[in-house]
Order: sequence, then structure tokens, then C-alpha cells
Amino acid sequence: MFGTKLIDLLAGHPPQTQAIIRLTVEGYHDTEIADVLKITPGVVRTRRYRFRTALYQAARTGQVWIPQQLHTAGAPRRIQRGTS
Repeated sequence: MFGTKLIDLLAGHPPQTQAIIRLTVEGYHDTEIADVLKITPGVVRTRRYRFRTALYQAARTGQVWIPQQLHTAGAPRRIQRGTS
């Protein structure tokens, strides 16, 4: 699932962040990841947020493609007015 450029970007982050991102892509929830890595769910969210920031920056420059699992869950979708 990871492309070479995404792996290169991920390799520049701490091992704990790498594990969090890999488990996220595999479909694990924050609490499950926290239990596996013996950290708090807050740490999971913070590490993923920091990686996501770097990921979006790389995507803006066309360096990587973002897997669906890493998109912000629950982000509001814009509804265009005047459409049904």
C-alpha cells in the first residue's frame, strides 16, 4: 500500500510515528494502537497529526499520494449551494 516516496517520507520520522502510521493504514483505531504501543491515545493522535502535516506538505508539491486511511476522519465536507 505504501509507495516508495511515502516510505521515504515516513522513514524521516521517529520509529514510534512510523508504527502509528502503519497501524492506522491497516485500520486500527487510536485506542488499539495505543494499547499495542503502550502509549496514550493522545500521543497516537499527536504523532499522526504531525505526520499528516508533513504528508500534506509533500502532497502539495506533488511528491506523494495520500492513502484514504490517512485523510482526516470526520472532516466536514463542503456542500455547494444551489445543488440538490
